[in-house]
Amino acid sequence: MKASKCSYHQHGGAATATTTGEDLADKPRHCEKVALSAVNRVAHKTVKTLTKGARQMVIWDDVTRSHVLRAIQDYDRLGPEAFFSKHGFAPTTTYDLVWDERRYPPKAILGTAYEFATGERLASRDFEGGKSGAVTVLGRLGFTVQARRPAR
Repeated sequence: MKASKCSYHQHGGAATATTTGEDLADKPRHCEKVALSAVNRVAHKTVKTLTKGARQMVIWDDVTRSHVLRAIQDYDRLGPEAFFSKHGFAPTTTYDLVWDERRYPPKAILGTAYEFATGERLASRDFEGGKSGAVTVLGRLGFTVQARRPAR
């Protein structure tokens, strides 16, 4: 992975990383961390990301099982339509998060859990919902995510 100079000190703590051809091994430890935990500014929000090639991935380290449970409670309290409207997501199409014999939209729940954990709102386009995204993250947190049952 390549990264540019650390801009941490030049922007009051807003760290950024771009590709210039300089190896991370040539950077001080601080700059390496900045490059690996780049901060992506999208629509006036700050989302912790990891740059992998040209694609950026959300870093889920701050999200805990408690944040996910809080998102589930919010979904139950608001109902699907109000929850999707409030948090900016849509119904699930492929997978269901199964909790307490109920089914929830995994991407919407995880995105909302991230918002609760960090105070930063994710858009649906900011992360994957399938096996390489929300399904894996929720599984690591001890939740069951199942392929959606076909409509009858």
